[in-house]
Amino acid sequence: MKKILKFIGLFSLFVMLLAACREAKLSFAEMELTISVGAEETLEVKVSDESLVLEWSSSDDKIVEVSQNGKVTGKSVGDATVTVKVKDKDIKATIKITVEAFNGTMSFDKTSIDIIIGESQKLSPVIIPAVGFELTWSSDKKSIAEVDSTGKVTAKSVGEALITVSGGGKNASITVNVIQPDPINIIITGAELIYKMGSSVQLNANVIPTLASQGVSWLSSDEEVATVTADGLVEFVGMGSVTIT
Repeated sequence: MKKILKFIGLFSLFVMLLAACREAKLSFAEMELTISVGAEETLEVKVSDESLVLEWSSSDDKIVEVSQNGKVTGKSVGDATVTVKVKDKDIKATIKITVEAFNGTMSFDKTSIDIIIGESQKLSPVIIPAVGFELTWSSDKKSIAEVDSTGKVTAKSVGEALITVSGGGKNASITVNVIQPDPINIIITGAELIYKMGSSVQLNANVIPTLASQGVSWLSSDEEVATVTADGLVEFVGMGSVTIT
């Protein structure tokens, strides 16, 4: 009877040891990893059982973000610890992530661009190597050109503004020249077909589109019949036909 009990005890111990050996295990291929701001990398974790459900977390999301498939993204310079654990179990592994300053380049493919008043244009910097970090935009003259958080520039008034984008410890600038649109038509108002000699009429010129320069020059085809001043005042001084341009 004692031999049977001893056998049962040994068997139970063997079962317990076997269960312990089958306990889930997690580990990283490396203890530390260094990436730059904006860079992404998927961590490789060794799992004893592929059916296990894993949960990921970062000790500081402002430095390193981690998705639930183990992809880490460098957000700002510093150190953070990324942890992976088995759901509902106290089984985990950690890795230290060091985020360094972005050591690539940021620039625009042009030094300046022209934008017509009232129109908008989206700007995109060239980042080498291509990484995805948060960009901050600014304009030194918002009354001339405004820029939103996506890099869309809106022309407000004629002039020159410097648009700057910053991110990853780098910055780039581009000059935006806000210009008026080209005139496509001129409409003259205030004119009639027949006038008496000695009379006068004030003509007005409306340049289309309205945002185009409204400055015009007046010209009479025959100043012996009618003269015209710089501001469009016509005086009829003789008999005949005349064209005012």
